[in-house]
Amino acid sequence: MLSGYLPMPGDLGALFGRKGGERRGTIVHWLHGAKDGYFPLPAARRGFQQLQDLGLFAPENLAFSSMADLDHAWSAAELELLIRASLDRFLPAPPTPPPA
Repeated sequence: MLSGYLPMPGDLGALFGRKGGERRGTIVHWLHGAKDGYFPLPAARRGFQQLQDLGLFAPENLAFSSMADLDHAWSAAELELLIRASLDRFLPAPPTPPPA
């Protein structure tokens, strides 16, 4: 999620249905700009906490990051942060070289 907020947090449990299922494996990385004037960073942090509290997603699949110089816009640096934070989830670990 890029520079977002959590609409209707009180209704999300009903909207998503019961806990568990395939959704538990979904990876959510919420990235927010600290200078976002539309959705301030504290609101984003509260939204992320509400998402965690719902328990709809596995805790290890939820992450929150903020970028100090980012406003309500997309940037290449933002995409790079997401890629670096996610590589280990999608690519297998490199093989360990045999002992010399």
